[in-house]
Amino acid sequence: MPRLDENIAFVPVQLAILTVSDTRGEEEDTSGKLLVERATTAGHRVLKREIVPDDAEHILRVLQAWIA
Repeated sequence: MPRLDENIAFVPVQLAILTVSDTRGEEEDTSGKLLVERATTAGHRVLKREIVPDDAEHILRVLQAWIA
């Protein structure tokens, strides 16, 4: 994957991918799968991937757990 400035050293990041959907499971979550593939191919590390229903309290609990 091309970088913006070849003079700057690549620094991989650790990330989490959260899909919010009432209808998708892991098999149907093509966007989440694509994000994982692109991030890892670019040299980054995906620490967590989760799919949650479209419910603000549920989303908040997951994000708070990830932050902790």
